[in-house]
Amino acid sequence: MAVEVTFCIHTRARRCVPEEIIANEFAAWRPTLLGKHQGYGAILIRAPGQPAVDVDDELWALVQNLCFLPIPDLLAAHPVDIPYFRYADTFRLEPIGDKIRISGGMLPEAEFPGRPLLDGLYDCGRRFIALLRRLGDDARHGDTIVLLENASVRAAAALDAC
Repeated sequence: MAVEVTFCIHTRARRCVPEEIIANEFAAWRPTLLGKHQGYGAILIRAPGQPAVDVDDELWALVQNLCFLPIPDLLAAHPVDIPYFRYADTFRLEPIGDKIRISGGMLPEAEFPGRPLLDGLYDCGRRFIALLRRLGDDARHGDTIVLLENASVRAAAALDAC
């Protein structure tokens, strides 16, 4: 079963613009993205036969806490509780056989094939880092890029080891 993991970024109009549109129309979206004072967005997880899972929060925090940090624990078959950055709540990723269940924290319960989900999360996180680099505003995003790059190293090592 294929798992699609993408991100979107909220604009002032509260529209969550998909990463594909941002990439394809980058010149048009760059001023809007650079003008944002908030970094809200969502990680969107899709797979046939499962409910759509849209995890909404500060996007850099989601990339760190969902796309990178839990990967080693999940590969070791340990459940992970992920805190929201802007809500007083958490959600859970729980390995069950060869699947990972996502539940709690304002999300529908869904089960996805484990390795495709982890690969999708990792790839999504790397695309977000690439977008931050492409924006070219190191004064604003430089520390975040370093933080996310560091988080991705451990995830990549765990994925490579399996």
